Amino acid sequence: MSGKDQSVVSKEALMSTKSGKQIIKQGLFKSKGFRLFNQYKEEAEKEFPNFADRFTDDLFREIKSDPSPNSTQKEFASEVGSEEIILQESEIGPIKSKLKTATY
Repeated sequence: MSGKDQSVVSKEALMSTKSGKQIIKQGLFKSKGFRLFNQYKEEAEKEFPNFADRFTDDLFREIKSDPSPNSTQKEFASEVGSEEIILQESEIGPIKSKLKTATY
């Protein structure tokens, strides 16, 4: 897990919310709720690298196979409400050709 992801389950982050304080209290008493929290936390830490690999592989494959990247990115920018994140149409071709020759 990255540092940002780790900060979600840190003691400081847990102490900042009512439910987080309850989790810490349960931890002190070794309750079932805390054991479940700890189990899910450990599973997430173990599975996150696999998830990240699958996500990047699938995203890479979709980018390489997109027949209309300009319209796809415009639709995405419209959906998220920001035109700042899209490439100029002239930039797409060179980047897509680099992706097609790249192997990951």
